Amino acid sequence: MKQNVLCELRSASRFYRARKGFFSSEVKIVRALERVSLELQRKEILGLVGESGCGKSTLARLILGLEEPSEGKVLFEGSPIPHKDKKAMKAFRKRVQMVFQDPFSSLNPKKTIFQTISQPLKIHRLVEESQLREEVRRLLLMSGLETPGIEDRYPHEFSGGQRQRICIARALATRPEVIVADEPTSALDVSVQAQIINLLLDLHESRDISCLFISHDLPLVGFVSHRIAVMYKGNILEIMPRSRFDLGSNDQKDFQHYHHPYTNYLLQAVPVPDPKLYMDRTAGPKAGEYAAEIHPEESESGGCVFAARCPFVEQKCLESRPVLSEVAEGHFISCHLVKGWPEKGVIN
Repeated sequence: MKQNVLCELRSASRFYRARKGFFSSEVKIVRALERVSLELQRKEILGLVGESGCGKSTLARLILGLEEPSEGKVLFEGSPIPHKDKKAMKAFRKRVQMVFQDPFSSLNPKKTIFQTISQPLKIHRLVEESQLREEVRRLLLMSGLETPGIEDRYPHEFSGGQRQRICIARALATRPEVIVADEPTSALDVSVQAQIINLLLDLHESRDISCLFISHDLPLVGFVSHRIAVMYKGNILEIMPRSRFDLGSNDQKDFQHYHHPYTNYLLQAVPVPDPKLYMDRTAGPKAGEYAAEIHPEESESGGCVFAARCPFVEQKCLESRPVLSEVAEGHFISCHLVKGWPEKGVIN
């Protein structure tokens, strides 16, 4: 095991069987994840971005041990997650916790906050019965909820931001080493989002917690993450350190030099205050300009999953799937043409 790696996916795939239609008996295979290799290091925040349906939440469920990979391995501290061993699985769940996207549906409306947060403390026998209330208050205080007696109230009595703080307090109850945050701010107002992000960053610094941070908000991911991974159709297309995620760069050459074509499209979709900079960023070949005749199924049969939308596609892109190649220190891109981008106009 690599010394600094806490959680690792090795060529992990996850497939689902689904009927092609409501009245159809024919079954199709949905490839939610395909041969994904990714590492989460100790004391690291790893950002994961991609469009809806690309497999981000499925990847999170594998890391949490909620599902088993159809192929490949998911390792925690160098050992496979012990799905078949109930005792070992209970110990694993203590070390890996989740903060859900929707704070309104992730809390049981029939239970008080004390009952919600004390439940994992009881399951894992972390404190004595007589100390439960004191520990719940400590967790709430750590999460920024200081009002006396707040633990005896119900979820409907709190705002969205307060509910998310309660969810964070629940996740912290088992003193985890990893927190998976699946779009934890998407259901909140902007001002409240900042408070939750600052809370997560403070907890990361004070408790050395590793975090998989999933979001659609690229500027936010660039702000909180040490590394960023980009997903598309169940595949990791790019992994980069924050220093290479040049969302705020005013240099068009740098903007195009660093990224996979799909990452460029994501970055181009982010609103930019400077109209000239926005025009510079969105200039150049558009998706499918050279690939209009390629049928999507043809590109996915064994070639690059992005071929049908890539403006620089070539025949070899349809014949074999590229692997992640290191283009700079800690920066990996999955593309056959990464070395030929200057000739194609990707780098000016």
